[in-house]
Amino acid sequence: MLGRQDVKLRSVRSASSSRPSTGSVATDALVGTRKPGGRPPAPRARWPLGLAVVMAVAAAVPAAAQERSAEAQAAFEAGMAAFEAGDLPQAVLSFRDAIRTDPRFSEAYFRRGNCYLTARYWDWAVLDYTQVLRLEPEHAGALANRGIARLQLRDYEEAVADFDAVIRLDPEDPEARLNRGTAHLESGQLDRAEADFSDLIRLVPDESAGYTRRAMVKIAKEEYDAALADLDEAIRRNPEDAEAYNGRGFALIRKGERRRAVTELTRAIEIDSELAEAYYNRGYAYHEEKQYARAVADYTVAIELNPADVIALQARAGAYRALGDNSKAEADTAAVRRIYDEHRRALEEAAAGGGGP
Repeated sequence: MLGRQDVKLRSVRSASSSRPSTGSVATDALVGTRKPGGRPPAPRARWPLGLAVVMAVAAAVPAAAQERSAEAQAAFEAGMAAFEAGDLPQAVLSFRDAIRTDPRFSEAYFRRGNCYLTARYWDWAVLDYTQVLRLEPEHAGALANRGIARLQLRDYEEAVADFDAVIRLDPEDPEARLNRGTAHLESGQLDRAEADFSDLIRLVPDESAGYTRRAMVKIAKEEYDAALADLDEAIRRNPEDAEAYNGRGFALIRKGERRRAVTELTRAIEIDSELAEAYYNRGYAYHEEKQYARAVADYTVAIELNPADVIALQARAGAYRALGDNSKAEADTAAVRRIYDEHRRALEEAAAGGGGP
């Protein structure tokens, strides 16, 4: 695991967002338009983002905390206990009570922001982290996590600005390089992303993450042999890096070596049975090999892991059509329309000002 000893990291996967999953911005150009009964959408460089989220920060206790009321402190501690127990709704309520009792309780805002981030309420997380930064402008955890929430909202410029601020506070912070590089990659700033991931390799040369992430950039640039070289380095450093095997499978698909790709993607799935991206990519390889039943099986697992993955739904519809099962194909097409309708309604409700901390 990357990072300093004073932070606890969690992984946020972009595919788990409530918005329809249609691939990263950096690789959307790789997705083809599928006609009914035709080929599936082209595979994408599909990795979970694996962003470095700061859940706890070792810091001196502010003087104001020494004057905090027993009521505010008790509510805060109840929130921490609920969060550790996995009861996010109760944690949010307890942190809210702490904030109402002491509106300058910055750590309560930070912890509630972490609850929202964990639950993927990105907008609400941004609001809480922003309040932390009004009270403590150099709170590195709030800057990092607000950047992650903004990245998930595709506010790339603001996300990069937050990661820039973290790097100014600590130029040797590997997580900040990982996060900023991912923001650059998602926004299509490939050269800047490659530079950040190269810096990540410099900062933590024995870790696989920098090589895996830099390979993502090279795949987006269609430099498949260079990507495979980086992925080989990643696997040498961590033979259990499922994302690296997934990347090798993807690069091999793009090189037309689909059978070899299946082997690599199968290894990724053996290591991480919940890596939806590997199931999708292996399904694509089977689809191209006209092994439609196997393609359907893999697309189905990808959809079970991420029900909002409209690309996998579209691909499975194509495989069903190839098998002559038009009713299931139409059901998948209807599911895609339903997801987009739900997403549109959610955006309309948000624009109307509903919800929030």
